[in-house]
Amino acid sequence: MDKDKKLISMDLYKADTMNDPKNTTSPKKRFSRLKSVLLSILIIIFLATVGMLYAFFTPTSFIVIDVGASINLKVNRWNKIIDVSSLNTKGETILSISKVKYKNIEDGLTLILSNAEEENYINALSTNEQKKQVSVFISGNHLDLSSFSNVAQSRKLDLELNQSGTDN
Repeated sequence: MDKDKKLISMDLYKADTMNDPKNTTSPKKRFSRLKSVLLSILIIIFLATVGMLYAFFTPTSFIVIDVGASINLKVNRWNKIIDVSSLNTKGETILSISKVKYKNIEDGLTLILSNAEEENYINALSTNEQKKQVSVFISGNHLDLSSFSNVAQSRKLDLELNQSGTDN
């Protein structure tokens, strides 16, 4: 008997909700609306992700560092090194040791400087002036390389820092 009452009450509930003027949407329409909202959210997340990846991998500054070996670096708007290449075999040697890709620019330059010293491409104690010379040429966005400059000075190296044609 209780089972019949439950069935009748469920049937009455369904009939009441179907006839309720406040409940004008069918379950199929509600599900369809939910799918639309979820699809819109997924499209927004996808577009935001693509936009962030594009912004991350777009270079805004280009750097050539010459420490007895010539190395090219591409830097994004967040001062991360996104691409490295070498202009000669000495540069390839330093890059194979350094692993600077995706590091902060100042950390990467300091690591390149340290590895160039270890490989004896530069040496502050050398009588040869070219072995003391570190040249950094930057084009594109202005970069604050003050801590790298301090590191080079503390190692008694002759740093030439040129940002878009102006010596610092």
